[in-house]
Amino acid sequence: MSKSAKTLRDCVLTLVLFFVVGNPMLFKLVNQVVNKLGAHNAISDKDGCPTQVGSVVHAVVFFYLFITLKMVTGGYGKRLSVDMVGFFVSVVLFWAISNRETYKYVNKFFNHVLRLKLDVSSPSGCPTQGGVVVHAVVFVLVT
Repeated sequence: MSKSAKTLRDCVLTLVLFFVVGNPMLFKLVNQVVNKLGAHNAISDKDGCPTQVGSVVHAVVFFYLFITLKMVTGGYGKRLSVDMVGFFVSVVLFWAISNRETYKYVNKFFNHVLRLKLDVSSPSGCPTQGGVVVHAVVFVLVT
């Protein structure tokens, strides 16, 4: 496989991973499981809007899945040497890009500054499916 094909494959896989892990439907599902363990609405509200704790938990899960994906596709070769800086940067980027406040500001930017009728979130910052796609693309471009 050529280098450009590998890069394209890695970008698409990263985009899909972000979309799945950062999706409000997954937040809602994980929250239902956590609620049964006793922590009421720790991950998201009843509609799937992530809490700050939920965003951090999903960022850590994203990191581990991202590293696994890189190992499976040969992105790290046969070795596993990921430094703590890489861990920190991945977690912070995922958290920042998938955060409710970020969704809220991006939504305001699209609707008020650019005057596009593209809702990436509700007014409270709860992401839409389209918003998750937009943020996944941004994550891929940033990383």
